Amino acid sequence: MKNSFTSTYLLFSTILLILLSGCSQDKSNYRFLFVGHSYDWTNWRGDTVDDRLGKIKYSDFDGFWLGGDVCGNTSLNPKTMRSLAKQFDLKNPNSHFVLGNHDYRDNNLDFYFKATGRPDYYTSSFKNMVVSVLNTNLNSSDCENLDAQYEMLLNVCDTINEASHYVILMHHQIFKDINGLEGFKSNGACPFYSMNCSSSDTYFDTEFYPSLVGLQKKGVEVIVVVGDSGWDKGSERVSADGIKFLSSGINNSYYKGKDVDPKKLPADQVIIFDLDIEQQKLSYEFVQLNELSGTDFVEWFNDFPED
Repeated sequence: MKNSFTSTYLLFSTILLILLSGCSQDKSNYRFLFVGHSYDWTNWRGDTVDDRLGKIKYSDFDGFWLGGDVCGNTSLNPKTMRSLAKQFDLKNPNSHFVLGNHDYRDNNLDFYFKATGRPDYYTSSFKNMVVSVLNTNLNSSDCENLDAQYEMLLNVCDTINEASHYVILMHHQIFKDINGLEGFKSNGACPFYSMNCSSSDTYFDTEFYPSLVGLQKKGVEVIVVVGDSGWDKGSERVSADGIKFLSSGINNSYYKGKDVDPKKLPADQVIIFDLDIEQQKLSYEFVQLNELSGTDFVEWFNDFPED
């Protein structure tokens, strides 16, 4: 059964978004930080993110987009979600938390609901941008929610009229065989992920991608962002139909304490999105986490206590 939190949220979210869209805003430019696969490998409790994220100037951003696997065991302890809510301003309507397997696996979604004030899949809008957050942990063991998530996506594609950009945030890469995406990388691709329970082959690229192509042809720029990319750091491709696919993640805390030359490690990356309201543009840039946080990587890497 679809959880009551999700049902209530989906019922009233459209009305709320309409009311919010009428609120005056002084700014014409907004910045959002996307961070994927952010957990600290050196923390055996699994309740913290990479400590370099704490050095970022948070006031530079109007929202934080967390791409999943935020902590090693994010939902094991309710204190973890409360801490993340404070650190990343999760009640902010422009902050989004995509559930990864490390966030979902302890089956304590109530902690997530309370910390974010939102369900595990939803669509929101801000000015000329629409954002859908997916829960790619859903599968045929929960057909009601899997089907509801799919219907949500179809409804968005059918009803977008004024938006210039549509952003889909997900953790797992649930697509394959899309022309132009050759060489696109993420940690764990799920090419046979079923978007709904109508059959076993309702894949993203065959069942849903044509709807995104339709939006693109209508003039709505579509961007798909994958957060499960700590090992690969980041990837960027544009499909033959003009749809942008991005992945980004961090992972270098894994190597701390190991016999590794830090100078030979590929740099962890995040993505900064810039929304220009007046020009109706959404641009993005891959940025090295060390640079953004002002971290001396070699010094940070070697700061690991010995037993």
